[in-house]
Amino acid sequence: MYAWFLILLSMTLFSGCMHHISRKGVMSEELPLTVGDFSEILKGAENHENVLEKYPLYKNPKLETYLNEIATDLAEVSIRPKLPYRVYVLDVDQVNIFGGPGGYIYITRGFLNFVRSEAELAGVIAHEIGHISVRDYLDVPHHKKIKLAYKGLLKGTELAKSSIGTYGTAANAAMKGIGKAAPQIAAHFSPDAEVVADEKAIEYLWKAHYDPRGYQQLVERLARVEMTDLSRFMDLINTHPPFQARRKLLQEKIQELKFEEGNIELRPDMYYEIREPEYAAPAPSSILFEPQLGVRRIDPLEMGHLQQEKDEKFSPLRKRMELF
Repeated sequence: MYAWFLILLSMTLFSGCMHHISRKGVMSEELPLTVGDFSEILKGAENHENVLEKYPLYKNPKLETYLNEIATDLAEVSIRPKLPYRVYVLDVDQVNIFGGPGGYIYITRGFLNFVRSEAELAGVIAHEIGHISVRDYLDVPHHKKIKLAYKGLLKGTELAKSSIGTYGTAANAAMKGIGKAAPQIAAHFSPDAEVVADEKAIEYLWKAHYDPRGYQQLVERLARVEMTDLSRFMDLINTHPPFQARRKLLQEKIQELKFEEGNIELRPDMYYEIREPEYAAPAPSSILFEPQLGVRRIDPLEMGHLQQEKDEKFSPLRKRMELF
């Protein structure tokens, strides 16, 4: 009995000498990231490689600098300002924007042609920062798991293709189509998550002196995409659906800001200075428009208005005047 008492006493004394080491808090003032932040950044880097396997990058240094300056300004007023946020442009015609763990944001060339102002552009970037800041991208299935599940399902449909004929062939074709969107399957959020990201976006836009009404206008336009052009928007509308209740809440939040009191100085719109100018014909008979070339140079801002008028008048048969 006495021996057991000594053993228990020694264990108690030994345990009292041990120090509990906490993993909470940032590394240092110079490196203000937590252990959890590092883990998230590593997951983001792995997901980034998977994204680049699917999509080529659009190379435009001036545009990349511009987008990342917007992201930096918005990130500074977010609840996680120290993450290494970075915006990448994907060279695809699909209209889409999505993010990844650790500050990765991807926007397509097609989306840049859909956007009409810097306020709209800042709005969608702020929305993605909103998702990242509350760690939404950590709550979705890991890309490797999605890839393994997809391969299993694809193998199953390959077997069904040979055993049940037409239905198996259709299922196999559908699975191959889904596989092209694999990096984005992981970014499907609940309606509540979308509303929270919207609220964060409005907060960040207001603090960074961007006009949140531009973001509201963009969400409204997404809700009215024409059926003839829907295929380019499918991924975006599926992962970030502009459902009616969400748009109503967005409108109510923006109305609370009280713009009429003039308590904020909004940033000037620089978007059309970034977009590349285009040419159109025929030219007016003026030397200012180089009539000998049969073309006239169009200012990017004027081009945006021309495209909007053309969309409204000839929307079923329109041909987009893309600048990216």
